[in-house]
Amino acid sequence: MAQRVLKPVILAQIPEPQGDQSAGEALFAGKMATDEGAAAATHGDAAAAAPVPAAGRHEFAESLPDHLLDESARKLIRSFLFGEQAKEAHESQAAAEEAKEEPPSPLIPESAPSARVVKQLQEQLGIAREALAKRDADVVALKEQLRREREETAGLRGRLQAAAPTGPSLSILAFNALKLRIDDPNINWDPVLRAFAEYDAVIMSEITESSGPGRVEKLIARLRDKFGATFNVFFSRPSGATAKKASAAAAATSAAAPESAAAPKLSKSKVNNMKVAELRAALAELKLDTKGERSVLLKRLLKSGAVGEGNQEHHVILVKKSLKVVATKTTEKIRNISMDYAPFSVLLHVPHFKKDVQYVCLTSVHLPPQGDTSRRDQHRQQARALFSGYLEDVALGQGWEPTSDSGTDGSYVKSNGIPFFLKGAKDAGQSPVSHITAGDYNANRSKLIENGASDKNGWHVVLGDAVKTSAGDKAYDNFVISKETTSDAFVVSPNVYELPLACPRRGEQGASDHKLVGLRLTETIDRKA
Repeated sequence: MAQRVLKPVILAQIPEPQGDQSAGEALFAGKMATDEGAAAATHGDAAAAAPVPAAGRHEFAESLPDHLLDESARKLIRSFLFGEQAKEAHESQAAAEEAKEEPPSPLIPESAPSARVVKQLQEQLGIAREALAKRDADVVALKEQLRREREETAGLRGRLQAAAPTGPSLSILAFNALKLRIDDPNINWDPVLRAFAEYDAVIMSEITESSGPGRVEKLIARLRDKFGATFNVFFSRPSGATAKKASAAAAATSAAAPESAAAPKLSKSKVNNMKVAELRAALAELKLDTKGERSVLLKRLLKSGAVGEGNQEHHVILVKKSLKVVATKTTEKIRNISMDYAPFSVLLHVPHFKKDVQYVCLTSVHLPPQGDTSRRDQHRQQARALFSGYLEDVALGQGWEPTSDSGTDGSYVKSNGIPFFLKGAKDAGQSPVSHITAGDYNANRSKLIENGASDKNGWHVVLGDAVKTSAGDKAYDNFVISKETTSDAFVVSPNVYELPLACPRRGEQGASDHKLVGLRLTETIDRKA
């Protein structure tokens, strides 16, 4: 075995032991006293073999000569070197973790802003905070408003689903207008007009011949401007209890002054105030002589048959422009009985009705009041004539005037009138017609049935005796409808509007002394599998 050659080491470089210090401890102390980055000072190859500190603590410890250190010194050096390394590694890791947790410090401006700039920024910040607070408050209020509206809408939707028609419908309103005092500032007309706007047709009676046309014009303007409801207007020929016309006179004047569905006769009071040019224009429109002085012209116009009596009244029917009015008719006599207030009829074509009945005949009725014995007799006579003679003298009778926009529907009534019963419609090859009479009958249901508004004559009275419709708590206003073509063909839904009523003896103001009564015809829907 080769002998290991130990090279001499310059021991003078190693510090002398002090006291009980061993040679290894003295060597360790000497090395720690030197800079850790400098090489150990040894002799010859030992100095060359010693690694530089850059090689690391592990390499440095392993490179120490075995003959210079005993085992205990070597363990001590390793413990020191590697313990320090572990400590530094722990500190370095803790510092890195701390650096991750702490956000980077903001950049320090090169120079601090001036006091003026700081104040402006603070003011802007205050304004921004106020705006933000206001916006937050507005958002909260809006959310609350939307919540309430959603609840309200849900409630209305539920009510609508419960009350809305299940199919196409037609709504009719009847009203004794009590002269239609729409220009009276003491009367609140808004509730009445709001109801008018909701209906397809409005039937009115007691529209005076002298002031009625102007008041109706105001009514139409207010319905259009305030409620967005647009109607066509149809006037009856004027009639009245104190100014009855003989049928022969009516027939004679009819040829000279054909009835216009869109305009009533001229007002006598208005004609009396006309100037010469206006009189000549009115005569020219009637195709009459326009020569002469004013007195001659006035006398000629008054005798023309185109001027109504000053105390007469019109029936007026308003029809939404979405519906077509086929023809109109004023019936002065029924069964040779002169009617105090001649019933007025309009025939509608309702195209959104999909079943058999697409024509509806609306007739405005105003029967005379029942007072003393003679007045009761007069009322009974006219009521019986209306309900028993309606078929012959109103529906099938002569006098239907097609309107200008009736088109091919005008021929529907021109020759044969309109059918009342289903069999009559079938025999004539015509479509069935729903007949609805409405207005102030001055009698309750029981009295109307007694006077001919019965099933036997093909009628059905809608409102019962307990439904009070006048200021005097009388059941006077009603709908009397054809049984076969109306009450049997549609779902019939009546309604009565409670409004402030006029009562002069109690000093109470109102649009009328009669309530509004409404009727809706609804066509059912076939739900096929």
